[in-house]
Amino acid sequence: MLQDTADRASRRWSRSTNGCVTCYASDAAAYSGIANGANTMFPFENEGEDLALLNLAFSITASHAAQFTPESDENPGDWEGSPSETAVEATESMGTTHLVLNRTANIEEQATLTTASSNAAALPLSTLTARHVPSRCSILFGPLEQDALYFFENVFSKLSPKTFLWSKLAIVLHHAYDDAAIMHLLLASCLSTVARGHSDHQVLRTAKSHFKRGTTRFVDGIQEHSYNHAQAFMVFWLLQLTYRAIWDGKSRSAMKNLSTALVNYVHRHRILELFGSNRGLFESLSGSASAEGDFAADSSSLNPVAMAKKSLLASLLLFTAYEDLDSEFCGSGGQFAELILSGNDTSRSLFACSRNIHADFFGSSYPWEELMDDVERSRPLELHFFSNICLNRLNRAHACGIDVEELREIEAILHTLREDYSAIFKLAEAPYSAGRKLIETSYSIVAHFYAILVCVLVDMASTAPSESLQREFAVAKDNLLRVIFRMATQCTDNPVMWRNQWALFVMARESNDEIHRDWLLHKLGNSSYAAALKDSSAQDFNPSVSRDD
Repeated sequence: MLQDTADRASRRWSRSTNGCVTCYASDAAAYSGIANGANTMFPFENEGEDLALLNLAFSITASHAAQFTPESDENPGDWEGSPSETAVEATESMGTTHLVLNRTANIEEQATLTTASSNAAALPLSTLTARHVPSRCSILFGPLEQDALYFFENVFSKLSPKTFLWSKLAIVLHHAYDDAAIMHLLLASCLSTVARGHSDHQVLRTAKSHFKRGTTRFVDGIQEHSYNHAQAFMVFWLLQLTYRAIWDGKSRSAMKNLSTALVNYVHRHRILELFGSNRGLFESLSGSASAEGDFAADSSSLNPVAMAKKSLLASLLLFTAYEDLDSEFCGSGGQFAELILSGNDTSRSLFACSRNIHADFFGSSYPWEELMDDVERSRPLELHFFSNICLNRLNRAHACGIDVEELREIEAILHTLREDYSAIFKLAEAPYSAGRKLIETSYSIVAHFYAILVCVLVDMASTAPSESLQREFAVAKDNLLRVIFRMATQCTDNPVMWRNQWALFVMARESNDEIHRDWLLHKLGNSSYAAALKDSSAQDFNPSVSRDD
């Protein structure tokens, strides 16, 4: 039996060089409108033009984006003379012959921008009705846009137990109302998610239209130096969500390029130094702070506005890192997650700073009840952060070739975390009580923890099977199933969003019980994970997994 388990693990669940089962299934049985390539989520009909636009945006950002406020003597047209140094470095580091990464002349950059502008101008405007509402960001909200915002505020927001009004998603929406690029991409990500289960192709076409306009406006904003780092990472995160919602071949390629661009961006602006030293990061070349005082020269004397921006940036860095951690399982990223989730002092400092985002951003208006919830949930979120570091190490182990000793070290760290945060695991056994955000958070994070442990044990079983390992594997699966059952049956008012879908996917793929498997499949709904599980039951894959925070 033990050998059968090891053979099964080696055959079915080892990493595939062709991508994970979710990726395979998304290509083989993508939802209507994607399989035939007619309605992809890229701004242009030509993939090269789309990637050229996004790569141009990132390369310009890495070279010339202001550090919250541009230098007064900086000429916005300086970049037009030739490709930036960072763009060349990014091209070389990619190691690919794709046309977007081999730009050598300014004329190509200008052609891309010209194409973007002409395409945006040529977009047909839908018939205006009384239901089209203007907004501060100059976007007309028609019926689909209003539905998308409802989805964002009332469905997508359920990925966190936070009251939406006082959540990070509300902060993103606040910025979106003042910035058309952020709003367009927010609508694109929501509509592309809704389109997966929608029979009306107009939903996907509208999502595509907003994606076009959002990316075009982002390029224009980068050229005009109108984006600070926090706003840029909002755009990056929304791009990730849109790619994740579609997750076809083009989206995976774009996600991989985006991961590399984010690493270059962070290195170029020395962003992590803000969280790793007492010296101010965002100083001008003369050594003075930026004109708006975004960050003081001495981080120990940060004013409230600067502290809010710093914690917001830290939170967005984690958001994008967790998304990138997902895509790495499909061979489509991971460089940025490796940088942020390294587990070193800077990484831990960044996490600690991100925990202050709500109180720092909302200031004196932030309710005491919400602050108390934040304090209560800080411990589970800390466990989640360290669990993701283990997940990142597991990725590194696969990238370098499976090493039994490395797997054993990861397993030992997970067991240590299990002991250090034992109270959270006990809390995850408690019955759900409506409104108790701490219990709801514990369900989600403990399920995620056990899913990671199961993945590690599966890999160990494929390399060094043993009787004790088999017993531990059975216990881990049982623990995972129990917490999933509590989470999915007691929190009935909250849908199983993508935050928790990975844990269900891991449990379903490892379950030998058809009843459990069917129940988990039902809970996954029409997600890509459900399609992958259905497809894997008829084909012999080598799948890997994905998850998100």
